[in-house]
Amino acid sequence: MNKSQLKDFIIPKLKYGIASGIATSVDYSIFFLLVLVSNPDFIPLIQSFAYACGVLANFLLRKTFVFSLNRSLSLTFSMSMTFSLIGMGLSTLAIYLLTKLPFFSEHLLLTKLVITATFFIYNFYANRFAFENKGVFSSVKVDEEPKVKN
Repeated sequence: MNKSQLKDFIIPKLKYGIASGIATSVDYSIFFLLVLVSNPDFIPLIQSFAYACGVLANFLLRKTFVFSLNRSLSLTFSMSMTFSLIGMGLSTLAIYLLTKLPFFSEHLLLTKLVITATFFIYNFYANRFAFENKGVFSSVKVDEEPKVKN
């Protein structure tokens, strides 16, 4: 991998990471604020609400700073929200299952961090596809043929 390819590989993930960090702070702030003022039985519901707020913030940041919009805004938004709903469902299930274990129920911050890290890569590639129509393993658009070097 040459310098240009390395840069093309790393820069989008750094930009996505910064946008995700901001959106994650929205998610975490809402999550922990609501956990402080509510019943622990509501943690899966709180997770869903906080995650949804973070997703909306992340969409706006991705649209503005991270990805090129190669589809219509409405299609991109629909796809992005669909991928995010899948991620929300899986992360809510994960937090529900993990908080059934004594260690994770006592360490909610660690639990949230584990879940966030787990879903970072899924979210990056799902949203890159939604915005830029690019596949997971290449920078080539899904509906284009790869260019062969002679």
